[in-house]
Amino acid sequence: MKDNTIKRILVPVDFSETSDTATTNAVILAKLLNAEVFLLNVLEHNPHNTTELNRLPELPSTLTDMEESVTNKMSELQENLISKLAINPHINIVIGYVATEIINFSVNNGIDLIIMGKNDGIPFAF
Repeated sequence: MKDNTIKRILVPVDFSETSDTATTNAVILAKLLNAEVFLLNVLEHNPHNTTELNRLPELPSTLTDMEESVTNKMSELQENLISKLAINPHINIVIGYVATEIINFSVNNGIDLIIMGKNDGIPFAF
């Protein structure tokens, strides 16, 4: 019989308000289920996509600068979750296409549930 227990929750993070809401909801659920939380930021492998760049305080000039900025933001998010919600999420940053990387990460890390933000601000879980 298959175990349907949720033990590993993934939250794709893009530093938007909806992403913050999804993260908070994932952490609350993780605490109730005694599950692990994985935060994933995907640096889009698309030079024409500036959405994520616009969410950073200063526009990075190179991919290395962008990686450093995102790493700093992810560390800050992790520290906030530790201090405010007493949970220590796993932090992950990858480069590629968002949908592909979310799926790959989920499969490779045994993720049981993905919770992510969407445009209307209501978290979406699958």
